[in-house]
Amino acid sequence: MKIAKQSPAPGGQTYKIREPFSATVVSVERISAADSTEDIRHIIMDITGSNLHYVEGQSVGVIPPGSMPEGKPHKLRLYSIAS
Repeated sequence: MKIAKQSPAPGGQTYKIREPFSATVVSVERISAADSTEDIRHIIMDITGSNLHYVEGQSVGVIPPGSMPEGKPHKLRLYSIAS
């Protein structure tokens, strides 16, 4: 999974779509109820070596690996940082 940083913290390093940082997904847990129409997940990513410093309320841009069915790369998706 590739990460493009949004809302950089003071002194933080910025990654771009063309120059992303590759992170590893450590775990994914669905936190919405099983019968809910919402699909809310708690995702933990290993960003060791990235020098990224986030605070609650900021956003992180994620570019999933692989490509869409028509062969184009996936687009950037924004996710909010929560506690």
